[in-house]
Amino acid sequence: MGPPTEAASSGTRGNAEVEQSAPDHGALPVRTPLWTVKAYQYLGTAAWACSFRLIGVYYNYVGLHRAQMGYITFGRRLSSFLGGFIWAHVCDRTGEYKRVLIASQCVCMISNLCLLLPAVQARYGFIFSTIVFGNFAGSAASSGVIDALCYRVLAQHGNTETYGNQRLWSALAA
Repeated sequence: MGPPTEAASSGTRGNAEVEQSAPDHGALPVRTPLWTVKAYQYLGTAAWACSFRLIGVYYNYVGLHRAQMGYITFGRRLSSFLGGFIWAHVCDRTGEYKRVLIASQCVCMISNLCLLLPAVQARYGFIFSTIVFGNFAGSAASSGVIDALCYRVLAQHGNTETYGNQRLWSALAA
């Protein structure tokens, strides 16, 4: 570098240096294998399909009434809808898709495991809030976040495969 300039002595850097040191969120240094997207699509949909069929059995086991089940179902749908917007915003702000998906799925799993606790099963309010919170946390996987990650991975591979080939694995699991 040459002699210090006025901008350098005042604590700021020139435009060229700032552009070089700025993190590039668009470029990914490591290519994500396509099989990971397919596995996520398959296993995520399979887990949802299994739990969806058995949630009524759980509601019956803890002794919920039909109206309570309806409130929980409405709360699940609303929290998933709103969570999709919030998780997409988080991904857009951070530029991270994988970490957001992993974190949201871990929180969702922990929330679902809390449903096994007798203290949670004893009160409808605890059941309702645990299920709604778990769906909010897990909504990252059922929203545009997984689609955006899929498109990003396909772009890393030069779009050699199509988006439909990746989503097909969801259909196989259901």
